[in-house]
Amino acid sequence: MSLNRNVDEDRAATRAVLAGQRPTAEGPTNWLGHQIASGAAKIDEMLLNGATKAEMGAARGAVDEHIRHLREAHGLPIIEAGDVLAFDRLALGV
Repeated sequence: MSLNRNVDEDRAATRAVLAGQRPTAEGPTNWLGHQIASGAAKIDEMLLNGATKAEMGAARGAVDEHIRHLREAHGLPIIEAGDVLAFDRLALGV
């Protein structure tokens, strides 16, 4: 569930996951509160190392909507390098 997210906590949790200091799964949800079996959680994990929209689309439709959600509701910076999108490690301080 992603309603009323604490942006600072989501950014800190993402930094910890990227640094290998925290697992991606926490019970039935991932570090961002998305259900483990969902396409949203799969896209979250793909963004850890980078993926194309086509690759993410195979996991879930509405890739652009999920990217927008991550940026707006979770406050997470995402960069594009060519056709690959990934969490912005530099902006997150990792």
